[in-house]
Parts: sequence; C-alpha cells; structure tokens
Amino acid sequence: MPINDSRYCINAAKGIPAFVVLLICWFSTLFSCKDSAYSHIDYFKDGSIKTTCKTIEDSIVLITDYYQNHTIKNVRTAVNGQLKGISQSFNEQGVMIAKTTWLHDKQHGQSLYYYPNGRLKQRVNFMYGLRCGEYKEYYNSTGNQVRFLVNYLVIGKKEYPNEYFEYDRAGKLINQSPLVKAAYKTNYSDCTAHLTLQLITPDFPEMTVLIGNYDAFFNLNDSTSLHTYSTTRLLNNVAIKLPVVNDTIIRGVIVNYKQLKSDRKPLTKMMGKDLYWSLAIKGCQRLNSHLTSID
Repeated sequence: MPINDSRYCINAAKGIPAFVVLLICWFSTLFSCKDSAYSHIDYFKDGSIKTTCKTIEDSIVLITDYYQNHTIKNVRTAVNGQLKGISQSFNEQGVMIAKTTWLHDKQHGQSLYYYPNGRLKQRVNFMYGLRCGEYKEYYNSTGNQVRFLVNYLVIGKKEYPNEYFEYDRAGKLINQSPLVKAAYKTNYSDCTAHLTLQLITPDFPEMTVLIGNYDAFFNLNDSTSLHTYSTTRLLNNVAIKLPVVNDTIIRGVIVNYKQLKSDRKPLTKMMGKDLYWSLAIKGCQRLNSHLTSID
C-alpha cells in the first residue's frame, strides 16, 4: 500500500524531534565557538561549566557540552566553524543516546540513535542532511529486531520515502508499501533488453511507467529520451523492449499509481504516489551498432 498509513506517519517520525532538538542545541553552542581563536568556556548561572571549546589544531575545535550535574552531554568536532566527523550525545545518566556523522554542518553518513536503556533505536543514513538509503527503527525490547524499515531516495534536493515495511516483534512482515520487481533478458540478435516490471501490491486499477535518461537523483537529463508505457486494465506488470548496447542502469518512475483500499468493505479510498526504481543491465557490447544505450 502507498505510504499514507497514519501509523507510518506517526511511528516513522518517532525520535525525529529528538534529533531536531539536538541540532538546535548543537548549533547554538557551535556559534559561540566559531569566533574563538583558541579556547572558550561557557558557564551556567550557578558557575558550573556548560560548554568548552578547545582548539586542538589550526581550525579544528573540540566542543564539549555538559549538564548541570557535570556529566557530558555532547562531544563534537568543528573544522573551520562547521561540524565534521563523529559526534556523540549522552543523557544525564551518561548513556549514549546518539552517534552521528557530519560533514560541512550537515549529517552525512550513518547516524545511530539509542533508547535510554542503551539499546539501538534508529539507524539512519544521511547524504548532506537528507535521509538517503535505509532507515531502520528497532523495538526497545531487544535492540536488534526491526520494527520499521523505510528506503529513502534523494529526488532532486528532497528526501523521498520510496518503500516502507513494518514488522511485528517476532519479525513477521505485517504491513508494506507496494514494491517494483524488475527483471530482464537480453536478446543478443538485435541487442535489446526485454524488461518486465511487476508492481507487487494487492489492488490497483492501472499503472503508467516512465523510462528515460534519469541521473542517480532522478533528474531527467534529456526530455526527448522519455518513454511512456501504460496498462489500461487490471494488470500489475508491463513488458518493455529497450535497446542496450553497453552496460547501463535503467531508471524509471511508476507515476502516481492508484491503490484501492477495501478492508473487506466496498472500495472507499483511492490513494496515489510515485514509485522510483532502477535496474542494472548488461549490454550485448556489439560493435558498430547504430543503437544507443540509456544512461
């Protein structure tokens, strides 16, 4: 089903306000350290240390925040006034609650968030501040049983939840968004790939597939390369024939497919979203061919 379930909207966002709060706190203290040529200390009103900024090399500053009970709150590194490298955050009991990776003031790479008991809560991959790749949230009871799995893509300059899975405590899949199953066979006689796309979903009336010269962020490089394939009946697959001389990656979009929700009642809802997919294809490498590949 499309990612419009209220449980997804609530649960996939759990913990997000926490790291937003962390960001606000981090940057407020970072700004106070940017103008410090060497070392700098901020204090609470009671005189206890709040933040220390210590220059360890030229342009590299180690920033440490404290709670009023003197335990460490955050440890971060800034290079030329911007967060870089691994940052760690702790609760007042000294238990790590976050381990994040930064580049140029943006989360970049893998970040880990923990429950107050120290068990892993979320594993999130970022690319320059945007979630990209797998987002995993775990049950608190074990710290290793996945509760939610979301596959994020960066489309243009925005993060996009492309696929969603929900599991119970026993690891059984109990809810998911539609998936694209793509396969191909190469016909070496005419240097073409016979591509089959199947949309794995319970019910839907039709699907429209766009295939073109998309880059890794699904920006269309050449509008003349765009091809449209549609089904007009209750079909969940489409067969496409494409020229492929060289090894290539075919990218496409299933556009605003519509999902019918019944829940054992007459169909009452019809929802839609785009679904992005890509498939690596080996070309036939035929010489002196007049055919061109889709990059």
